Order: sequence, then structure tokens, then C-alpha cells
Amino acid sequence: MKTGVLTMGTCLFLLIWSLHADGVHLLQIQNILILLVYGFGLGMATTPLANTILKRVPTASAGTGSGLFTTFMYIANALGVALISILFSFSLHASFAEAGLSDYVRAFSVSAAVCGTLAFAAFGCICMLKGERK
Repeated sequence: MKTGVLTMGTCLFLLIWSLHADGVHLLQIQNILILLVYGFGLGMATTPLANTILKRVPTASAGTGSGLFTTFMYIANALGVALISILFSFSLHASFAEAGLSDYVRAFSVSAAVCGTLAFAAFGCICMLKGERK
């Protein structure tokens, strides 16, 4: 789980660097590889996270715990998309029709930097978790 979160944060900052180096050619192989590794990191983080959370739920309440976990996950995803969209729009500093490529690269970079910083913060929180005693 730690590796996945760290990979996600690192990939976001690599993508920012890559887009600032050449924001015109978005489908370069380096951008595709960065996003592929980001996807692997996301998969390595979310599955163990669900297992870590749900293994603490008593067996008799497994259905309720799973339902609550899924509900909160969807709510968090919706709020995350909304907040990042607001941040992106605010960082654009122009209307969508008037904004140029550099404006979009800047707004995306700000949004990705916030996501990357949150991923590194999550990594720090995961590192502070105590292992389960047997």
C-alpha cells in the first residue's frame, strides 16, 4: 500500500514536469508510461486499503461495513472530483474558450500538484500506522 501511494505521488509530479517540457504532444510515450505506472500505483494502494479497513469489521457486520465503506468511497470520489475541478477552473484564470494551451498546462499542473501532495501526505499517514499485533 505504501509503495502504491508513493508511486502515485511521484508519477503526478513526473507528469507535471513532462507537460511543462512539452505540453503540445500529450500522447508521447513518456506520458503514457507515467500514467500507466500511476494506474499500477493506484491499484496497489486501493485494494490493500479496502482490506485494511474491512478486516477490522466484525464478521456479523460485514455487509453493513462493506456498504458503508463503498458509500463513503463514492462520496469521497465525487467530492474529490468536484474540488479538483473547482481548483482547476480557478487556476485557469480565463474562460474555457479564451484560455490557451499554457493556461491549461498551468491549471492542470496546479491540480496535479495538489493531488501529488495529498498522495505524499497519505504516504506519511500510512507510514505512521501501527502494525496489527498478533
